[in-house]
Amino acid sequence: MERPVCVVLAVLATLCLTSCSGGDSGGFGPDRMKRILVKVSACTGEDSFRLTMAAGYALEVAGGKLTSHVDRVVGCIESAGDCDEVLECMGYDPDSPCNPDDFKDRCEGNERVRCDVLPDGRALTGTYDCSKEEPYNNKCLIENDGDVVCGAGDCDGSKESWCDGTVLLRCEDRVIDKSDCADFGLKCVATADEAMCATGEPCTGEESCDGDAWVSCEGGNEEMPVDCSWFGSDYTCVQESKEDAVCGVPAGKEECTNEKPVCVGSKARICFSGKWMDFDCASFGATCELTDKSFLGDGIRCKAK
Repeated sequence: MERPVCVVLAVLATLCLTSCSGGDSGGFGPDRMKRILVKVSACTGEDSFRLTMAAGYALEVAGGKLTSHVDRVVGCIESAGDCDEVLECMGYDPDSPCNPDDFKDRCEGNERVRCDVLPDGRALTGTYDCSKEEPYNNKCLIENDGDVVCGAGDCDGSKESWCDGTVLLRCEDRVIDKSDCADFGLKCVATADEAMCATGEPCTGEESCDGDAWVSCEGGNEEMPVDCSWFGSDYTCVQESKEDAVCGVPAGKEECTNEKPVCVGSKARICFSGKWMDFDCASFGATCELTDKSFLGDGIRCKAK
């Protein structure tokens, strides 16, 4: 049974990337993402700010085309006054603990019901109405491994991915995952090996810079560029080698390299691609705490009082 490694990725970014179609968000900048992550960290124990900032960018690059449901989740978390409200925004019942060893993940009509283990170790019942993913992954389906997901239909695995106009379809564990590349300003491009969302421009190599944009090349096709300046001042694309590029700050402007995260009073501070990035835990009445649970290494989180 699949368990979320990073709660905010599962609840926010995954929803966006699978069906960003319609509804204007009005922008999802890094400051807004930080405010949300402080609440999610304090209420779930999430200690991977570095990864979850990438989730924020995933929401932004949808070009303002968040689903109305994801936009509601974002707004709900922003207005939540305590952890019970934050968890409810994310689809969890704070008063409904579960045991993942004997819980039967299931579909109740079109509603997905799962027992999810949060980063702090608590297991809570989570529900999500897949019909909110209309018109794409709007059905509750069960994958081969028993995981319950929102998908577009069943598939036999004879094809891993294919295009239907601008729509990309993937067969994952006998369930079709469907997304419209046009929502990201991209085309659906099929090669001999796979289909993908791409710009339609040919490329060589693996990773390169185009001004501030980080560009990856997959199967000779240019994938969606990442605007590195989204993360803040001085951030740009840095070409580290012929094949490798990263979002970071240029040589001579680094504030940090691989330093461990630190608590500065109630602020959680991480070294994010060459610059210190702060998350103000006190803005939600929380404190800062170092952890050793992050799968990326040394972790840091906001801890509810």
